Amino acid sequence: MIKRLQVINFLKTETMKTKDLLIGLGTGLIAGAVIGILFAPHKGKVTRRKIKNQTEDYTDAVREKFSDFVETITGKFESLSKEISDYTDSIKSKIGDLRKTKKVTMN
Repeated sequence: MIKRLQVINFLKTETMKTKDLLIGLGTGLIAGAVIGILFAPHKGKVTRRKIKNQTEDYTDAVREKFSDFVETITGKFESLSKEISDYTDSIKSKIGDLRKTKKVTMN
């Protein structure tokens, strides 16, 4: 039960970290684009190309972070699933042993 709560808390923490990261990246992207346009020393075409390139860089970074997040959550989920399966098998074994013991004592 304690491990389950720890895993749930970990998943909530990781979700919040990712959410905060995505919000921060989005805000930074918008602020950077606005500042870039306002203070651009280049023609509009050049500035738009630079903004496009920076947007692609930020998008790639977000995708990479999200991919890392998914891998982490998947690993934790698989680990938790294995623990639950092992625990369930242990309980089934104990129940089987108790049934055998009960049959022996009843005879």
